[in-house]
Amino acid sequence: LKLDLRKAVQTTQGWDDPVPPELRSKWVNNFWMLEKLRGIQFKRAKMPIDAVDAKMDIITAGDAAEDSKIAAAWARFKLKDGSYSCQHLIGRSLLANSTTPKDELDALTMTANLTWIVKQTLEGWISSHISISDSQIAICWTTTEKKRLSIFHRNRTVQIRRAVDLD
Repeated sequence: LKLDLRKAVQTTQGWDDPVPPELRSKWVNNFWMLEKLRGIQFKRAKMPIDAVDAKMDIITAGDAAEDSKIAAAWARFKLKDGSYSCQHLIGRSLLANSTTPKDELDALTMTANLTWIVKQTLEGWISSHISISDSQIAICWTTTEKKRLSIFHRNRTVQIRRAVDLD
C-alpha cells in the first residue's frame, strides 16, 4: 500500500487530479483487500506455558530492498524440553529512496532503534539480545574504528553503536 501510494502521489499534481487507469484499478483492488480484512485478529505475543523461566532473548533484524526498508523484533523463550519458542513482537517499514548501501544502513539504524525501544520497554524481562543484518557494507561502516565516514554514515553508525552491543 505504501508503494502504491507513492506511485499515486508521483503521477498526480493535485488532490483532484485523476490517477492513471491501471493505478486506479490497483487501488480498487487494494480497497477490496482491506475490506476483506475486516474482523482479522492477531495473536498477542506471550510467554509460553512450558517456558523455563520468565527471561526472554530478543532478536532484532533489518533489511532493505529495492523499494522498502524493514525492521522487526522477535522474542524467544527457552522451553522445558530444551527447544525455544519464537514470537513476533513488532515490525516497522519505511519506503526506500536512496542507494542500496545507504538504505541498508538506514535499515540497520531502524533495527538499532527498535532494539533500544524493546530493551527499554521490557527491561526486566530480557536476558540477552542479538541484532542481525545481511548487509556487509552496513556492518563494516558500523564496526569500523579508523575509516573516515561522511556525516550521513557517521550519524547513523553512532546511533547504531549506542543501541546495539557490537559484540
